[in-house]
Amino acid sequence: MNQSRREFIKHLGFLSGAAAFSQLAALAHAPAQTISGNDYKAIVCLFLYGGNDSGNMLVPFDATNYALYSKSRGSLALGQSLLLPLQGLPYAIHPSMPEVQTMFAQKDLAFVVNMGPLVTPISKNQYLAGSVPLPQNLFSHQDQQSLMQTGAFVSGAGNGWGGSFIDALPTNCKGGVLPQAISYAGGTVFINGPQSTGFIAPSNPGASACQEGAACAAVQEAAAKIAACENSVVLVQQDASIINTINQENQAYAQVLSGVSPLQTQFSPGVGSALQQVAQLIQVRDKVGAPRQVFFVGLGSFDTHATQLDYHAQLLKNLSSGLSSWKQAAEELGIWNNVVLLTLSDFNRTLMANSSGGSDHAWGGHQIVMGGPVQGGSVYGTFPTLELGGPDDVDTVGRLLPTTSLTQVLAELASWFGVPASSIASLLPNLINFQSPSVGFIRASWLPLYRGHSMRPYSFVGAMTVGIERQANYARLRRE
Repeated sequence: MNQSRREFIKHLGFLSGAAAFSQLAALAHAPAQTISGNDYKAIVCLFLYGGNDSGNMLVPFDATNYALYSKSRGSLALGQSLLLPLQGLPYAIHPSMPEVQTMFAQKDLAFVVNMGPLVTPISKNQYLAGSVPLPQNLFSHQDQQSLMQTGAFVSGAGNGWGGSFIDALPTNCKGGVLPQAISYAGGTVFINGPQSTGFIAPSNPGASACQEGAACAAVQEAAAKIAACENSVVLVQQDASIINTINQENQAYAQVLSGVSPLQTQFSPGVGSALQQVAQLIQVRDKVGAPRQVFFVGLGSFDTHATQLDYHAQLLKNLSSGLSSWKQAAEELGIWNNVVLLTLSDFNRTLMANSSGGSDHAWGGHQIVMGGPVQGGSVYGTFPTLELGGPDDVDTVGRLLPTTSLTQVLAELASWFGVPASSIASLLPNLINFQSPSVGFIRASWLPLYRGHSMRPYSFVGAMTVGIERQANYARLRRE
């Protein structure tokens, strides 16, 4: 199904509040396969909308590099005495994130540093010369959100990496009464796959999603008529099919959550509320019957162009608290070793403060990855030099050139998740451009093996063929 068309109908407000149709029972009462703890795996993508200033989330702590950080950040620099040191490493984190500091020390959490969208490894000179292909429309919110959620590095791609991972899984990893890619942040390309459309979870199962006030009853009545309509017009048939599918999914969602036992873990408002909903659905995974699931959660307002310091501190406090509650819930449910959570964001922000006490759009940034499969207590990747106009700044205001690609992170996640190597090569054709196909944050013993060695998906013929074709296309575009 086409997501934009589906989204249009969803926003009619019909969704879960409309009267049930006869087709609902087929999906809502479909038998779910039994999922044992060892068979189940899930990925949670926590997207920090607006561009998180990760340069103040993870800070160099040794004297030399902290001095460079302080000079470059100016009024945005955090006092060294306020920072929370990371055990055994020359880094510290924002003072609003004590829970993250504790989880790092317990090896439950790690950082991937200076990561961003890259088509191929690139030097500052190559960037300035324009001699190497770049992701489209760098520094644009909408485009970079799309790139980070699709991994395609071409603006407007229709398939997200979450939905694509699900579609690429072998048959024994598929099933359940709900789509296996689920968003708790509204419509997003992330949950779309080449063959499937994910599920947009209602904030209140069983309630109407209509936001049109007094007009909701009329809107829902019109949608119900479309769903029940028998018509030879193709568009009407498609609309009816989409509406009925939405109803089936919402009915199934409400049914599997009915009677769910409250979790003992206490979640704070904000992102904690969304993560709580994810935990509750995982709690009833036997009823859902999906061996693999991918979840998308959003936390907004990171576009800190003005008065950043206090506002950003509150955002990171919310994030840290939510991640801590997530860990507690995962342990309570016994699925800590079955789930990986990864943060992503539009982009990092400039090192230099602007005239409004904020920071502007940049590029490479730091992300958090956590879960039992993660080798925590480490910082993965190459930490950048925090010097304005320095070797890692493609501008003069501190727009850092990534040294680790999102492609490498996704390849490692896909491998752990169970996506076959040949499919990884197809989903991530640019992986061939990178010397290493992964970053190293997943425990090596938890990754599939290929002929006695850790799987290297970029080495397959399929990846080589697609990569060569992609490079030829870039060369053609540059000539034109």
